[in-house]
Amino acid sequence: MPKTETERQREIGRQIFMVNILHTENDNARKRIPPCVTRVDLAAWAEMSAEELDRFIEACRVLDPRNRATAAARICSMEEPFHSKSWGYQFAAASFFETGPLLLSSLNEGPFERWCEILAAYNFLDYHREYPDNPVGSQFVSPEVFGKMMKIYIRHFLKTAQEVLSDGYEWDVVAHMAGTKMTEETYKRIAELFGTD
Repeated sequence: MPKTETERQREIGRQIFMVNILHTENDNARKRIPPCVTRVDLAAWAEMSAEELDRFIEACRVLDPRNRATAAARICSMEEPFHSKSWGYQFAAASFFETGPLLLSSLNEGPFERWCEILAAYNFLDYHREYPDNPVGSQFVSPEVFGKMMKIYIRHFLKTAQEVLSDGYEWDVVAHMAGTKMTEETYKRIAELFGTD
């Protein structure tokens, strides 16, 4: 029997509540604060089976901004000029974590190439301010290198979001898992522009 709109909205609300709990627990774990809730608590609040909860937690894990940044950086580190340079992986991961979400949210405001020109130098300087002992070469300030790197990040985001959407989650929940305020229409437009290859 299909769900009514009210039931659907309640389920979305419960899932967003769960995402908030999981994000808080992950932040606490990074700060070495013991967990406040158990899997049993989560399953009861979300009205999910243990298997559904595991699937939900895995979806949150792959869409977590920090995990997305490191996964995309691993992909990027196999490409030139990143794999042949010291600190190339760290530069990509830091860029994806700091500048990647900004670029994703800005794609509605203008063409990708223009944003690469604007953000490449900012990203390069920001990285060197944050990691002065791990410098990268001047080729990393180039809008072309920045664009190549960000295309990897965007395609990885699109691929992971599509995988979670194909598991049956609503876009509002997926966007919350990914820590973005991107609308579904923007997601679809970016998917048309960049694909997921």
